[in-house]
Amino acid sequence: MRSLFNATDDCLTPFIGSGEFNESLLLNILFQERIVVTEVHFFNSTLLADHVSAASGRPSLFEHAARQGVVIPAFRDGDLVLLDDARNRMKQYYGDNFDPVHPMVRTVLERIVSSVDAGRKNTPPAYWPKKDNLHLGESYERLVHDMIQTDKPPAYVQEGSDREQLFNRVWEGSKTWRFDCVDEAAAKTKSKGAKGLQRLELMNAIGRRFGVFSDTGNVLPGEILARCEGETRLVAEVFLKWVTQLHQLNNARAFESSVNFPVYNLEQDFIIDSLQRSPLDPGPSAVEGFRCSVELPPLSFLLQSSPIELMAIRNELGLAYLDCLRRWQSDPTQENQETVKSLLKDYCHQICQHYQSSIRQPLVASIGSGTTSRTELARDTIISLLDVSGTGLFVQAWKGVRAAYSYIRGRHVERVTDVQSRELEITLPSDT
Repeated sequence: MRSLFNATDDCLTPFIGSGEFNESLLLNILFQERIVVTEVHFFNSTLLADHVSAASGRPSLFEHAARQGVVIPAFRDGDLVLLDDARNRMKQYYGDNFDPVHPMVRTVLERIVSSVDAGRKNTPPAYWPKKDNLHLGESYERLVHDMIQTDKPPAYVQEGSDREQLFNRVWEGSKTWRFDCVDEAAAKTKSKGAKGLQRLELMNAIGRRFGVFSDTGNVLPGEILARCEGETRLVAEVFLKWVTQLHQLNNARAFESSVNFPVYNLEQDFIIDSLQRSPLDPGPSAVEGFRCSVELPPLSFLLQSSPIELMAIRNELGLAYLDCLRRWQSDPTQENQETVKSLLKDYCHQICQHYQSSIRQPLVASIGSGTTSRTELARDTIISLLDVSGTGLFVQAWKGVRAAYSYIRGRHVERVTDVQSRELEITLPSDT
């Protein structure tokens, strides 16, 4: 089972940050067999650069996963095997002014490239297919045409009056971009000798409407949004999300992988920011996949663990689940799906047990050794009781403090090791 790791897409950076990137990476590593990353995103993802840079003095979780072949690149050309060779090919497709390496990535580029290339010993790369004689750019152009170059929005938005009203505002407000900018970008793509529609050219076409130009030929959503205010900004934010989601959906279809879109802002624009099913919509049908409620430790605590430990959890505790996941992918029967669901719950239960036992022991030892503020609290309480009551009540006071201290210690350990209910969605590639 492959999952398109869309959090490396820098067109999402106005909407998600390092926290969402790290959580998405962790969940993909724990619950997907392989993580696919489009070749260019290894070179221009600022969130990936932040993630790798934060692991100073040791490999990051992304690097560990890449070295083990869990993270795999998706190459445009079938003769490429190493990521380092892909860099020079990109100018042939995006133009001589295009520099695939973002300045923020340069300081960690060798770490990323060497980790990904080392993983080829374990797992071969993915390649851009040409299904039905369609290039990836051509299938993107067709998808954009079918989804947003229409007079009326998709029928599903009529399910709720609020959703329909807001959706229609964005639909009407983005009309020039949906038609004129898309057509302009498609023409520009073809004038370079490329096929179909490049999202890069679509961003450039929208950017020109706001007076945004780029010497590198790579206008980003953040630059466009910086020129927008009020209603125009709302429309631009949603439309740029649509364009990005369709780009990722097109890639997921091509790579025969699943894709999970993040929910960006539940309180403001969750009704209209997704052209596809989001976690707020009904789950997939029984023949497409399933949603499963599981219990997991807080992701923030898991992310504090060493990458070596997190990869060991996947490789040791998740082996049965991942094996069954592959079996369900090749033979998606209801029986296999139920087995995957059962093993997924068991896998999560084992993660919780491992997490609780690894946290509880050092925490209790730390509190018991007198290195925490709770020991100081007990000491200060005794002193205050002695000051008020005299030494005759020392034994009685100490018993009371010991009881209170034991309660505080137990409650603290219980609170830190609390598990959280989380709904996971596992889909077949056909669901995209």
